[in-house]
Amino acid sequence: NLLQFRAALKYQSTSGNKDVPGLWTCESDTLITQGPFSFLNHKSGQNELLFQDAKGNLYLTSATGNILWKKNIGEQSLSPFYTVDAFKNNKYQILFNTKTHLHLIDRNGNYVPGFPLKLPATATNPISLLDYDKTRDYRIIVACSDNKIYNYNITGTKNERFTPIKVDHPVYLPVKYAKVGASDYLIANDSEGKIYVYSRRGEGRIDLSNKLITNSSDYFID
Repeated sequence: NLLQFRAALKYQSTSGNKDVPGLWTCESDTLITQGPFSFLNHKSGQNELLFQDAKGNLYLTSATGNILWKKNIGEQSLSPFYTVDAFKNNKYQILFNTKTHLHLIDRNGNYVPGFPLKLPATATNPISLLDYDKTRDYRIIVACSDNKIYNYNITGTKNERFTPIKVDHPVYLPVKYAKVGASDYLIANDSEGKIYVYSRRGEGRIDLSNKLITNSSDYFID
């Protein structure tokens, strides 16, 4: 009744040879848990890098790996880090969500006024960022533990023309979007596999009796 195993680990000591392979290296405080994601510098046109470590620190580095700033946000991001132009002036910000808040941070590491925005209940899924008509009138879709799906504007206010979608069970996967002809479809599924299909205003479009598998890890809209 014994379990025997053997493991081998190769590593390079930081006190040894500094000539590591690659163009450059960048060291965080601890394990990197999110990213890296690219972030466009509107001044230089270069892609900078965003990532987060296990202590909740968010980093922005230059294209050559120099840390431009580090900011502790207290929680792990649930979503990817999105690049948005919130003010439609070709200057970009970082949008993401944690369990309790929506975050919108500018390139200098400062919160945009009104953020971080506390959610009405704990978020259960990563946000979905939508720009229906490619006009930078962003919509942020997020599901919460009160079994409702909410719709926010990029200013951090709730979209008044959207009726929050009531679901039967928690929604863990991002809400997806499809357009067929002139019709928009927001598509979600809950942890028990029930499928919800709504318009961009939160109005029911299709009632489906079939389901996805329970706790599916992803789904694709064709």
